[in-house]
Amino acid sequence: MRFSGATIDFWLYVSGHSKSTASNPNPDPYSDYQRHHWEIMPSNMTIDTTLNNKPSYTWTLNGRGYDDNGSWSAINQSLTSQAQVWINSSGMVVLTQTNASNNALTETGTNNTTHPTSELIWPPLTWSPNLNTPTSLIHSDGSLPHYYIVSVPTAGKKSLSRLAYDPGVGGRDYTGPGIVQFFQKPEVVGATAWWAWTINLAP
Repeated sequence: MRFSGATIDFWLYVSGHSKSTASNPNPDPYSDYQRHHWEIMPSNMTIDTTLNNKPSYTWTLNGRGYDDNGSWSAINQSLTSQAQVWINSSGMVVLTQTNASNNALTETGTNNTTHPTSELIWPPLTWSPNLNTPTSLIHSDGSLPHYYIVSVPTAGKKSLSRLAYDPGVGGRDYTGPGIVQFFQKPEVVGATAWWAWTINLAP
């Protein structure tokens, strides 16, 4: 069995309010949208129990958000890193990242809100080495998020249109700590997320 490529997607939308203070008892709402996308390259090596099979991948981040301090966004920011695929001691094929904990991309903001966003760690991606190939392993965690066009007025210019995420449609409740990095430190949180992946295998 050989690894012949994969795509992995993660959409996240979190919203809430900053912490109330005496000088600002009714703080403005905030939101943080992130889409993480991975394109993993094929590997011509046969999957075995060694750790030498390390296909390259490109991680792309699109995001936007705002809070009391300003707004930020990342548009098609990307970097290249390595995955690793092998048969573990339990006899299952495992696909992981090798350096994700050190990877980050920049969301550029106003009023000193520019900040790094860390690469997410994939959920456990495992399968049997005895699958008939060629084949594709497809996973979708809930319903596909919904997008819509919004118009942004600009001074002295035509309005700009952009694609926005609708937090009320698609995905599932997502409040698990540790896997997602938020820029804000919220008092109230409502989070929706969606994972999906396709893993392609060859003989």
